[in-house]
Amino acid sequence: MILRINHGANLGRKEDVVAQCYREQIKAAVPALITKWEAMVGVNVRSVFVQKMKTKWGSCNPGSRSVRLNTDLAKKPRECLEYIVVHEMIHMLEPTHNARRVPVW
Repeated sequence: MILRINHGANLGRKEDVVAQCYREQIKAAVPALITKWEAMVGVNVRSVFVQKMKTKWGSCNPGSRSVRLNTDLAKKPRECLEYIVVHEMIHMLEPTHNARRVPVW
């Protein structure tokens, strides 16, 4: 990655520019993944948020049908992003991590 920014920019500004780039990459990739999986999983995602997260790759709010994704997923292979998107969509059917089996498509 080549970062082009004003010469006097501080480290915080540089980090903000990189984070925005990651956010845009994820936002561009996610709609196709959601479209691909909504019919198979049987859920409808109303909104997607992308933000820096310290301890999670993603989260889901089943009530609002929203998915939140970590900007760091832009640094990982596309398959990782797809896995997290599907995992969070499954939480709309099963909100907790428990022993219940969910069908594999």
